[in-house]
Amino acid sequence: VVIAFIGEGDDMKMILTDEYRLPIGCREIGSVAGVIEAKDYDCSPILFCGKNLASTATAACRAAVREFKEETGMDFVPYEVSPDNLYSSAGMTNESVCLVIGKATGTTSKEFLEEHEDIDTMMLTRDEIVELMSRQEVAFSKYVWPFLWTIKHFGFPKF
Repeated sequence: VVIAFIGEGDDMKMILTDEYRLPIGCREIGSVAGVIEAKDYDCSPILFCGKNLASTATAACRAAVREFKEETGMDFVPYEVSPDNLYSSAGMTNESVCLVIGKATGTTSKEFLEEHEDIDTMMLTRDEIVELMSRQEVAFSKYVWPFLWTIKHFGFPKF
């Protein structure tokens, strides 16, 4: 799961996705996400924020950069990666996720979307996030909503 921001200071925005999700029959506000592929593990460890990352963290960062480009057309630089043992629903599955938080650059493009993907990229200010959260009809990703709540109450993170 990629949590991305663009801009600096008062011009900072959070990058979200607005994607049709067949299982819920509507659009969901979320973030770029995808699967860590075998090729993401096939590289040597990378130096990240001054430390050498373990293989899963390295693979998660590589997957985040790749998926972000595919889904938004933009470039992504990881700043922080979560532990690899965050479970999406431990009572039902052993699926785990990594959250990769960072900064984006560039302009949006749908050029790299797969044929079946229906994804719009949103870049929202704090005021726009507050307004979005007030709408009852919106479906939110469980990974994104806590970040939106934090931004609503405390503002954007400092990089």
